[in-house]
Amino acid sequence: MAAEQLDSLIDLYRKRLGMRNLEYMCVSGITHLIEKTIRYHPPEVVTALDGLSLAKEKLTVACRAAWDSFLRDFSKNYAEFQASIQALAALDCLHSLAILSRNKGYVRPVFVDDHEPVQIQICSGRHP
Repeated sequence: MAAEQLDSLIDLYRKRLGMRNLEYMCVSGITHLIEKTIRYHPPEVVTALDGLSLAKEKLTVACRAAWDSFLRDFSKNYAEFQASIQALAALDCLHSLAILSRNKGYVRPVFVDDHEPVQIQICSGRHP
């Protein structure tokens, strides 16, 4: 709304000053100056800029509140998120290895029965 008001005010000053190509200027970080031999902020523009600043401040506060709310909600379920992410990472790793195993020269591991000793035996193996 404040930005729209600033846009409508430039039209007013174009008519008032008789300058169809009049545009706002920005000098040294000061925005929305009207230049006609001197640069100045008309009172209406200053009021509209105050509105724009207020709107930006409200947006910053709302964004911060939304972010804080998200972090609070996320932290309540952090353990579940962490477990889900770890499980997803393991699945991703297993999926990648399964895809890689389709390449020529890769073989499937052989699992032993529970009563057999645990061992790893690699014959002509290669690391993925």
